[in-house]
Amino acid sequence: MLISVNEIYSLERYSDAALLEVTTTYRDAEADSQRDSLARNAMADLAKGFLNYYAHTDPSISADGPPTVIDDPVSNTLVVSERYRIPDFMQGASREAFADRINQELARPSITQRTMPLAVSYPVNVEQIIEMRLPDRPLITPGSGTFSDEAAHFEYKVGVSGKVVHLNFLYRTLQDHVEAARVAKHLELVERIRNALSHRVSRGQASSEEMSDGAAAAVIGILAAPFIILGLVIGVRRGRTRRRSRAFNRNVQIADGEGPEKPIQVASEDLVGDGLRTLRCRCGIVYRLEQAPPSQRLVYDGRRLIAVTVFCAACGAGRDVYFAPPNTR
Repeated sequence: MLISVNEIYSLERYSDAALLEVTTTYRDAEADSQRDSLARNAMADLAKGFLNYYAHTDPSISADGPPTVIDDPVSNTLVVSERYRIPDFMQGASREAFADRINQELARPSITQRTMPLAVSYPVNVEQIIEMRLPDRPLITPGSGTFSDEAAHFEYKVGVSGKVVHLNFLYRTLQDHVEAARVAKHLELVERIRNALSHRVSRGQASSEEMSDGAAAAVIGILAAPFIILGLVIGVRRGRTRRRSRAFNRNVQIADGEGPEKPIQVASEDLVGDGLRTLRCRCGIVYRLEQAPPSQRLVYDGRRLIAVTVFCAACGAGRDVYFAPPNTR
């Protein structure tokens, strides 16, 4: 396993802030990459990037101390530990558990009708484990599955033990490309994997802190139940509407370089590298290029483009960046 991410969310009472403990273990080439990132970036900058990564999901999150690093060159293993506090972690009726670290490896190319092979990042071997330790036994649909083709393999398992939700995900690539004739089937597999990364965790029976032990309170609860249910329904609908709205905005508001329909203009092909060095990963760290990243030429809407695949040295996330050299129409 080259990268193993273990996220533990602990919540004693629903009214409390949750404690998030993240332990990421890097091995072999990934450990070397992380050492290079630590040598080139101040720990304060890395800590900010780590915090920003989780703030995309929980804007009110705060760090509970700086990250710690344990480096073992003998076994070529590097372990990064982080701690955060998340207010309002589960104030609603449910919360989504999402294996985002694996999702980062599932970038979908903008050009799906291809005459050339599709490049696949290889080797990738990522495990993500999510635990939610809640005040009472939560509700979640248990399940497991295995999806694979000649280029990628994915496994997941979801279940509950007492008051703890367990979600285990494993993704690895098996080769560095997919033949053009197999790209459509491979992208169907990628979509199946992406759908299996998200699971809804709901509150179970009311915890003791929320239960009433008086007859009057019970009566009030019975009388208020229809209004509470109505409020929950409205809240869930509004929440879904907001999520749909955010997803729609992300799809519409494409930043320069994120898709072939909006490439970054460069004065010459020689300046593509300079353009990459001005970009930041989602985690906040500037891309650092030790060597020329993989690229391919393509034609989109009559325009000749250059698509470059870059990977963040800090979090390992990959993305495609599109450039338009001059005289490309």
